[in-house]
Amino acid sequence: MNLLHHRWLVDTPLKVSILSSAVCMLLSALIGLVFYRDAILEAMLTSLVIAAPISYITLRVVVRFRQRIEEQNIRLALEQERANILTSFIRDAAHEFKTPLSIMQNSLYLLEKDPARTSDQAQRIRDQIKTLDRLLDAILVMTRLDNHRPDDYPRRSVSIRELVAAIRAADPASQFTVLPVNLDGLPATCINLDDVDLALRQILDNARRFSPVDCHIVIQFSHSDPFLLIQISDPGKGMGTETVQHIFERFYREDNSHSTRGLGLGLAIASRALELNRGQIEVQSQPGSGTTVQIYLPINAAAPSPAATHLHHP
Repeated sequence: MNLLHHRWLVDTPLKVSILSSAVCMLLSALIGLVFYRDAILEAMLTSLVIAAPISYITLRVVVRFRQRIEEQNIRLALEQERANILTSFIRDAAHEFKTPLSIMQNSLYLLEKDPARTSDQAQRIRDQIKTLDRLLDAILVMTRLDNHRPDDYPRRSVSIRELVAAIRAADPASQFTVLPVNLDGLPATCINLDDVDLALRQILDNARRFSPVDCHIVIQFSHSDPFLLIQISDPGKGMGTETVQHIFERFYREDNSHSTRGLGLGLAIASRALELNRGQIEVQSQPGSGTTVQIYLPINAAAPSPAATHLHHP
């Protein structure tokens, strides 16, 4: 039976309970008057004894019925949200695949028309194959992260030195300065090292792509109990307010023509990975003034999410 078709029964459970109580008391009074015609007090007591438990049971049934409908509504809403996300993801992914495939098709056409250009066109095809490979890898990472929930997500205590070492090991050529120089005074953080490392590398890669060549990016660690604050600053071209509002959306690109390098998934991956680690990411940026990314991570497993503490930043 579809409970949604009977919503009118539980829209006002108090009214339903009062109505049922009145009906029960009326019937009980009639029964009492029949059997206790000469004793009005006994008739009233009998009606109360009969009506009270029936009213209580009715109220419990109505409340439980309403809870079941609310649970069903929540499940339906979640399923609809999942369907919308999947539809949007497939649409955007298909669009991202179309661009390199079109370039490869055009290169093959030029090869057929002018075999002398084989070397140039072959290189273009190889570049686009690499782009498709990176795109598939990013989609697989995004899918893996989506299949996790914070409650069953594996985390452990990780020192700041261990976190910095993981970032440097994954990208030895990366140029960034870590502050403070002495990290020993900072507490460890409770995270999944692999995914937080992945998130930080996505943010660093984004900072490098939009900053001058050989620029130095600064990663500053500090302690704001019960969280560890990681601040990543770059001297790049910065972003406007409109762009900042959308940068964590999947496949979002400020450059709609896709002439700049990137897949539009890096910051979405970073945001989801930090969310699973009960962290929070915020961006402060202005055109021509660089960008600062602030990341809050819990110091221990019992720490509340940063959003729940209503953090206010200077």
